[in-house]
Amino acid sequence: MISSKSIVHLSSAHPRYDTRIFIKMCSSLAELGYVVSLVIADGLGDEVINELSIFDVGAKPRGRLSRMTTTVRCVFNKARDLDADVYHLHDPELIPIGIMLKKLG
Repeated sequence: MISSKSIVHLSSAHPRYDTRIFIKMCSSLAELGYVVSLVIADGLGDEVINELSIFDVGAKPRGRLSRMTTTVRCVFNKARDLDADVYHLHDPELIPIGIMLKKLG
């Protein structure tokens, strides 16, 4: 085990099992001993797989505007609740979340 640092990956647009995010990043970090979570918006519910906790904030809305407002707010709330050491943002509309999380410490 390398560390007990917690890393949270955030996405409001990607599918849950996106190869780049789920396998190459999240699963690899979890195998190395990091505490890894993925916050996603797909409406499929929460699950734990490959020592990786997936938190669903609800179904992705059809429109981009709703995804950039409602979904981003839900992703932020879950990210804040998880209180991770490191956050990795995967979508440009999540940049304001990074700024808010940085202000929160």
